Amino acid sequence: MTGARLRLIFKPRLDLHAATTGRSPAPSGTTALPKGPVQHERHPAPARPARRTHRAVRHAAPRLSQDGSVVLMSGAASVRPAGPAPAYVACNAAIEGLGRGLAVELAPIRVNVVSPGMIDGNLWSGRPADIREQAATHYREAALLNRLGTEPEVAETVLFLFTNGYMTGSTLYPDGGYALR
Repeated sequence: MTGARLRLIFKPRLDLHAATTGRSPAPSGTTALPKGPVQHERHPAPARPARRTHRAVRHAAPRLSQDGSVVLMSGAASVRPAGPAPAYVACNAAIEGLGRGLAVELAPIRVNVVSPGMIDGNLWSGRPADIREQAATHYREAALLNRLGTEPEVAETVLFLFTNGYMTGSTLYPDGGYALR
């Protein structure tokens, strides 16, 4: 879902916008990366997803009400790299920084970021089973809760940020404690 947008209206004049880079969790398609140098990173230069997201939000901002909310999607690799994938880590960290900057620039429109860990869902469903299981095993061992997250858990985090009228410039990590180890 590259460049996907979610627009919900819960009550009159409360507009919500979510943006995501739609990128995979790691260049090899797994969070359990091999040791040694990465031969190929299929991710764009770190600034590109942030620039695209910035343009999308700036385009949407005039259409949002003053009590509107924007939620950007990043990934837990921003605070805990899974392996040698510096461009992927930088992309995630850039989105989180962009969220803080946009919160200042667009106030009183609220801007926050959700940075999930590995989620058992659509993103991974098309991957080969052996790669998916290797990554899941690695993630379970690394996360404090010893499990993968679910799409509904991430959706609840997004909805919390959309509906909490006092939160802006924040990043939430529904990652099962992955970033803490």
